[in-house]
Amino acid sequence: MVYALVEHAKEGGIYRSEDRGETWKKMSDTNPRPSYYSQVHIDPNNDQRIWVLGAPMYYSEDGGKTFRSDLVQKIHGDYHALWIDPANSDHVLAGSDGGIHVSWDRGRSWDYLNTVTLAQFYE
Repeated sequence: MVYALVEHAKEGGIYRSEDRGETWKKMSDTNPRPSYYSQVHIDPNNDQRIWVLGAPMYYSEDGGKTFRSDLVQKIHGDYHALWIDPANSDHVLAGSDGGIHVSWDRGRSWDYLNTVTLAQFYE
């Protein structure tokens, strides 16, 4: 399973390939500014669950056909890192300009990890 974010005036969105990139299917018009920064993370236990990082972060449970962004609106708006626990997909760490947040219920609620000293650098 491969996902790609495409920024284009008419054909932008999220695309999915099930044959190593030979063919692509447009799943959604969702597009969190991939020219600036975006990533797609696939849940290691369910390839229908995907997280799309950017500004904001989006979550899908149907392989990218529909997305929701309300899971993370209360914590920060610009996401650069995500870790999904391979042993428990409910356990998620999200890294943003605002720090690190942890969820134990697949993003329904988040706790801020304020015990870590952080800095942000750009190349």
